[in-house]
Amino acid sequence: YPTLFRSGDGVTVIPLDQVTSVQCRKARKGASWLGMRKMTVTTADGTEYTFDGLMEQWHDRLARALSAHGREVYVAPDTITVMPWATSGES
Repeated sequence: YPTLFRSGDGVTVIPLDQVTSVQCRKARKGASWLGMRKMTVTTADGTEYTFDGLMEQWHDRLARALSAHGREVYVAPDTITVMPWATSGES
């Protein structure tokens, strides 16, 4: 199941199996007061996608979606770390 993020006029599709980490940070000054956050999603190839907006429950929902997709995740207040897929032969 891909994760869809709205980004400006288009949509950015990031497959869940490519996500390696997610970081949420408060936006600057007035935007932070309004509850705006900056979320950076890093993928397996090192690409970083940054999104600004009201993140409210995105952090928790994304962590649950990654877990439901079979990913091992470690959640902290502003980060999600996604463990690499195990390769065959590993125990």
